[in-house]
Amino acid sequence: MSKNLHRRNVREHFGMGRARDGCKSAFVRPPRNGPPAGDDVITIELLALDLLELIAHLKWPEVALLGYSMGGVIAQQLLTLPFREVSPVRLPFTITHVLLAPTRCKVHANTGLRIAPQVGNRPLTPEERKAITRRVVGSLFDPAWIELNPARFELLLNRSIDNLRLETSRYPRFWNRVYLLGEIAKQGAALQKFKFDHLLCKIPSHTRILVVHGMLDQVIPYHCGEEIVNSIPNVRSAELGVGSGQIPSLDFGHYFYQYFDARVWYDLLHNFVEERSDSY
Repeated sequence: MSKNLHRRNVREHFGMGRARDGCKSAFVRPPRNGPPAGDDVITIELLALDLLELIAHLKWPEVALLGYSMGGVIAQQLLTLPFREVSPVRLPFTITHVLLAPTRCKVHANTGLRIAPQVGNRPLTPEERKAITRRVVGSLFDPAWIELNPARFELLLNRSIDNLRLETSRYPRFWNRVYLLGEIAKQGAALQKFKFDHLLCKIPSHTRILVVHGMLDQVIPYHCGEEIVNSIPNVRSAELGVGSGQIPSLDFGHYFYQYFDARVWYDLLHNFVEERSDSY
């Protein structure tokens, strides 16, 4: 299985309680950039097949997925593997619930993280790493959030920088410009080549799908979430309101779970995975 795909239990990442009896939960997140994979090619389809292999290996009969950003693209690709025109792949498990958080179902040229290309192959200096990280982390929020939450933003920024230091110590060659930009370019190329939106209408009705997408997202625009809603039958968007399982507004950026009280997202996720297939 590819080392580029990292999964995490939803309850661990978001502090959720127990999922439905017999149903496991997995968080499908964007691949991390390291260590360098050499000449390996990254495609959304290969990452979806990796995820299939992982779940099959764990022998989970049912699974609930949270697909975030690029991970949401991978989750949708997984859902459509049985309906491919060429070499369809049967899923040896049932996907009961899928929460698609700021993601997309179609290729768009002007979406995704924007990292300015750099020339040369010398290692990045600490100052350069911090500057890149600040730009990337800053794009995950809207400017008003950063202005209102400066301490929180600096905490998240420093946490990301600490993670980069850890990667540097593990894989010294990783922060060589050629390797770093090469891996980012591979992921960007993968997000410009997938094609499954015409198959989304075939997703079985027993799979519950919820879309969460903020109008202030600077990485993947809000209209990308609308395209998903318009492409999949039996899908719904998160409800607005102040009740359990609802969100106060659509005024949030790509780091959706940093907005609002943590209980908002806990209730949204918990209530969703508790829904039965005949509830809507």
